[in-house]
Amino acid sequence: MCADCKDWLDLSNMYLSNQEYYLKLEELKNAHLETMAKLEEMYQNKLFLKDVQPLTNTDVDYSKTYRKHEKQRKKEYLQELEEIEERVEKRPLLLEQATQKNARLAARKHYSDLLRELGLCGDFISKKGQTATEEFLQDSSYSNSFESLAANVESENDYKDSIEKSSDYEG
Repeated sequence: MCADCKDWLDLSNMYLSNQEYYLKLEELKNAHLETMAKLEEMYQNKLFLKDVQPLTNTDVDYSKTYRKHEKQRKKEYLQELEEIEERVEKRPLLLEQATQKNARLAARKHYSDLLRELGLCGDFISKKGQTATEEFLQDSSYSNSFESLAANVESENDYKDSIEKSSDYEG
């Protein structure tokens, strides 16, 4: 042997043959199996003392099903969160919402003031709009209603043109 290898363990003297080595290996394996059996027995006793039953196949199946449903619920929840985030991002900011609301109110006020100056009230306009809409919807065919509406618009335009021409001749 080499001088540097003094502290190495010499295994050649430990076992005289391969047969002794394998016998010792079998003994260690059996001792390990016995220890594992004792540990399993201790574990079962501990579960019994705690009144806990080990999982059966039905419990395992239930657990798998529960986990599957839990994953599905989580996926739906995350999808719903994304939809909410998209809606929030698309919605105008609070300042923009207030500005839009103020603009609508100002337009309504301007429109109602203009109607008052002309001597008309908002109720009169809304009633006329409703009756015109009802007449339009009561007509049997949409195309006939559209054609009659177009004819009315043309006749009004002709009437306005004739008034403008007559005022041009007078002036």
